[in-house]
Amino acid sequence: MESETNDTRSAIDRCEDLMTQWRSERNSLSFDPVPLLISLSELLEEQINIFFSTDPDPFDDRHPLRTDSSCDLGQILRLLSSHETFLERITFVYLVGSNDPVDQLVVAACRLLCAMRLGVTLSFTLDEEDTTIQALYRLALSDCEPTNCYALFLLGSVLDNTELLYITRQKNMQLIPVVVQRLTTYTEQLKNELAAATPSRRDLGMNNLLGSFHLHNLTTEMKMRLSIAYLLPVAEYQDLMPSMYNGGILDLIYTWVSPEVAARDIRLTFEALRLLGNLMCHRCVYMEFVEKNGLQAVLKVPRPSVAATAVSIVLYYTAYFEDAMERVCQLPSAELTEMIKYALWLVECSHPSARCYSLFFLNLVLCYGVTFELFESQNGSVYLYNAICVLPLRLTEDHPPSLKDTTSWHVVRASLCAIRRFLEISLLLWIDKVDPSLASLFDEPPRSVAAAGYRPITYTPEQLSRLFSLVIARIRPDTVWPPTQQLRECGAISVLYRIIARNVYAHNSWPCRNECTRLAVDILNLMSITYDLADEVASADVYSFPSGLNSSSAAFLGSSPLFSSLAAVADSPRSGTGSADVTVHLPSPSGAGMGGANRGERRGLLNQLLELVEQVGTGSSAWDVSSGVPNRTGRRGRNRQPGGRNEPASAAGNGDPTSDGQGRTGGSDVSDPTNDGNTTDEAEADERVNGLHMLFSISREDDGWDVAVHKSILAFVCTLVYRPIVEHEHPDNPIPATRVLAQLTAGNVGGSSGSYGPPNVPPPPNHSRPGATHFSPPSFKTPHRIPVNSVSRPSRKRRLDESSTQPLFLPSLPLEPGSSNSLPVSSASLSPPATSRCSSPSTLSNPFSESCMPSPLGRQKQTRLLYRQSQLWNIVRRQHGIMALLFHLETKQPISDADSVRTLACRGLVGLARSEEVRSMLAKMPLFTKALLQLLMKEPVLADRLTEHAEFCRYATMLIRLVVGTLSDSVLSGDMSLERVRRAEIVAKTRIQWDQEELLELIHRHLLSKGKS
Repeated sequence: MESETNDTRSAIDRCEDLMTQWRSERNSLSFDPVPLLISLSELLEEQINIFFSTDPDPFDDRHPLRTDSSCDLGQILRLLSSHETFLERITFVYLVGSNDPVDQLVVAACRLLCAMRLGVTLSFTLDEEDTTIQALYRLALSDCEPTNCYALFLLGSVLDNTELLYITRQKNMQLIPVVVQRLTTYTEQLKNELAAATPSRRDLGMNNLLGSFHLHNLTTEMKMRLSIAYLLPVAEYQDLMPSMYNGGILDLIYTWVSPEVAARDIRLTFEALRLLGNLMCHRCVYMEFVEKNGLQAVLKVPRPSVAATAVSIVLYYTAYFEDAMERVCQLPSAELTEMIKYALWLVECSHPSARCYSLFFLNLVLCYGVTFELFESQNGSVYLYNAICVLPLRLTEDHPPSLKDTTSWHVVRASLCAIRRFLEISLLLWIDKVDPSLASLFDEPPRSVAAAGYRPITYTPEQLSRLFSLVIARIRPDTVWPPTQQLRECGAISVLYRIIARNVYAHNSWPCRNECTRLAVDILNLMSITYDLADEVASADVYSFPSGLNSSSAAFLGSSPLFSSLAAVADSPRSGTGSADVTVHLPSPSGAGMGGANRGERRGLLNQLLELVEQVGTGSSAWDVSSGVPNRTGRRGRNRQPGGRNEPASAAGNGDPTSDGQGRTGGSDVSDPTNDGNTTDEAEADERVNGLHMLFSISREDDGWDVAVHKSILAFVCTLVYRPIVEHEHPDNPIPATRVLAQLTAGNVGGSSGSYGPPNVPPPPNHSRPGATHFSPPSFKTPHRIPVNSVSRPSRKRRLDESSTQPLFLPSLPLEPGSSNSLPVSSASLSPPATSRCSSPSTLSNPFSESCMPSPLGRQKQTRLLYRQSQLWNIVRRQHGIMALLFHLETKQPISDADSVRTLACRGLVGLARSEEVRSMLAKMPLFTKALLQLLMKEPVLADRLTEHAEFCRYATMLIRLVVGTLSDSVLSGDMSLERVRRAEIVAKTRIQWDQEELLELIHRHLLSKGKS
C-alpha cells in the first residue's frame, strides 16, 4: 500500500517538475521543447494504461476525475488544463508553427494533444479558415506517419461539434476516401502479421482483455484505431456515408471483430464495433449486416472484454428497425438463443452503458413472439430485476450521497422500461386463458401475432388501459399470474417503492426522475392485477427514507386547512401518534387562527372538506390539534376480541388479508403489555411510511412532477378500487355494495348458491324470494349528520381499520355453503355483536357493512369479491385516497392533459363510491351539494379533447347515479343539487287522490278541447 502511495506521488510530482521546467525555460532562445513534450506524453500514456487497467466504462467520455476522484490521470489532466499559456503555446505555436509533417516539434505536439484528449479539449473557432483546423486537415492528408494518424485522431475529437462538421463538409468528403484506403492497406498488413504469428503468440494476446494505449512506435492496430476515431463522428451523416460504404468499410469491420484480431488488440475490435453502431442508422448498412451474417460475427466477440461492451449498441440498433428484426427472427433457433444469452450476459456483467443498450434491446425484442419465448425460457425477468439490485444506488440508506451516480440511475430507468414491457406482453399473451374474447380489442389477436414469430405485437396505451379494466373484471381471488408472482418472490415490491422514495425525497433535480417514478408505478399497477399482490402492494411500507420526509410527505396534506391539520398529527398508519385509529378534532373556522384571511384561502372541492369534518366529528377518542395531547383512553380495550385477547398485528394491519412477509407493522396501534418498554421496535415502526401515502404526496403542485406521473398514480388507484364485487360485474355498470349486503340478509342463507349471506343464519321474516339475485336500483338516502360534540358511543364515527378483526382464512370454515368437510360454524361467530361500531343509523337494516365484514365471509363464493375489494377500499381511504382523487378532479394544468387526468380521477371515485360510506361522504360535499361536478361536465378544459371529456362525462354520470340514485335520471340535464333531488324524491313518493266527479269532469273537458263530444 505504501508503494502505491509513492507511485501516486511520483507521477504527480514528475508532472509538476516538467511544468516548472517549462515555465522557467520557455522564453529561452536555446530551449528545445521536444524532450519535455515527449516526457509529458510518456507520463500520460503510462497513466492512461493504468486507468484502463481499472476497467472503466469505455462509453463514459467524462473527465477521469468524474468517475474516480483519486485517479492519477485525472489529477495530471487537471493540472495541465490549468496552465492556459502552456496549452495555447502547444496549439498555436508548436502545432501550426510548421507546415512540415516530419518536423519533430509538430510530431511531439500532436502526440501530446492526443494523450491529453481524455481531459483537455482542443481549442478552435467555428470557421473553415481556422488555423488549427486547417493544420489538422493538412497533416491528415499527408502520407507521413505517424503525424497523419495523430491528426485524424484529433479531428475525430473536434468533429463531435455538428456545426463544425457542417462547415468542413467538403474537406471531409475529400478526406474520407483517403482514410478508407489507408484502412484497407492496414488491414492487409494485419492479415499478413496474423498469418505469420505463431498460435502461442495469438493465445497470449487474449490475456489482455482491457487493451492498452501507446502513441510511440505505432503498431498496425494502433494506426487503425487512430484512423477509425476520425470516421466515428462522420459515419452518421447520409451525405458522408456513401464514401465509406462504397469503399468496403463493412468487410473491414467484419475482419476487425474476428476473434483473431480481438486477440491482438481488443481495443481495435471495440472501435470497430462503435463504428458499426454509428453506421447502422442507415438502412442499407443494417440490412446488409443482417443478411450477410454480420450478427453471427458480432456474437463471436469474446466476453468478458471491453469489446463486448460495444456489442450492446450493435444489438440495440439491430432491434430498432422492424425490417431488420423481421429477418433476425427468421434465423435458426440456436443463433437466436445465443443472441438472447449474450444480451442477458451484458445486462448481468457488463458496464452501465452496455447494460442500458442491452436493456433497450430487450425492450424492443420482447415484442416479437419467438424472442419473447426465448427470453422467458432463459428466466430473463430475474436478470432485469437483478440489474437494479446490483447497482450502487444506496436505496436503504437514510442519507444518500450528494454526488449520486446518474449512470446507474439510467440503468434503473432502462431496466424498469424492460420489466414493464415484459409484463405488458405477458398480459397480452395471457388473456386467452382469462377470456379469449378480450383479443377482439386489438386489430389482430396478440397470440396469433406472437405465433408468427417475426412480427411485432403492437398496441396503444388506450387499448392496454381498456384491456386492463376488462381483465381485472374477470380476475378472481384465487387467480395467480406467474410473471408478477416471480417478481414478488424476488422482492420487487420493496425495491420499486424504494426507487420511488429516492426520486420523491432525494433526487429532486435529476432529469429522469419523472420517468423512473412513472415506470415504477406502472409496474406496481401491473403487479396489482391479482388480488393477493394488490393487497400486498397497497399495504407495503417504505422505510429508510431521508430525514426530511415529514416535511416532504406533508406537502400534499398541506394544500388545504384540513390536510395541514392531518399533517400536524402525522396521520400515518405507521405513526405512533397519528394512527388510523385516531380521529382529528379540527379547530372551528370561526375560532382563533381561522380568521377571514384563512377562510378566504379555502378554494375548490378539497378545501370544502373542512366543513365536512366539522359535521361528522368524533367522540372521546380523538386528538385535539389545539392542545396537541392525545386522548388514548381505553384503546387496548376497544381493540380486544370478545375472548379478551389482543388481535395480532398482521390481522389488523391495513385491512390486508395476507401477510407481506416483509416485517411490516400492523395498521392499528394495538399495544402489547409485554412490549411497552421496547422503544427500539417503536422507533423502527415510526421510520416507515405507507407506499400509497408516498404516492399521494406526489400530488403537490410545486415540485416539478410531470403529468404522466400523476396519470400513472391515478391509474394505479383505479386498479385498486375499481374491481368487481360480484360475479359478472362489468366495469361500465358498477354495482353498489349495498345491493350485495341486502342479498346477504335477504337471501336464503346457507341454501342455494345464489344467496349472499353467511351459512347457518336464518332469513329475516320479510324474506319473500329465497335465493333471489336480482339487484333493485338504489334510492337516494339523505346522509346522516352526526353532531361534532356528540359523545354517544353507538353513533361515534367508525374507524377505517376496524374493518376486519379476524384472520381471513379459518380452517373450520367450509369453502362453499353446505359443505360437510369441515366443522359447523355458529351464526354467532358470523353475526356482528350488538354493540358493533359498524351499526349506524344509516345501516341499521343491514347487520353487515362493506367496511366491517367478518373475515369468514371472505371464504364464501358469494361475498369473497366484495370482501377483498373492501380491504383495498379501506387501505386507499386510510392513505387519503379520496382527497387525492378530489384534488385531481379540479386539474386545469397542463391544459393538454387536464381532461384525461379528470377522467382517471373520476373513475377512481366511481370505484370508491360503490361503498355506502364513501357515497355518504361525497353527498355532503360541494361536488353534489353545489352541483360542482355537473359544472365540470359542461365543457372540456381543452376544446380539442372532446373524446377525453366524453369519457369523463360517462364516469361522472356513473358517479352521480351511485351517489344520488335513480332519481338522478330526471335531473342530469338540469340543476343536480341535492335540494332538487330531495324535492324529486318527495314528488315521487307523494300519492295523488282525485275525487271521482272531478276526475270525470276533467276527462270531459279534455275530450271537448280535442273536438270530441
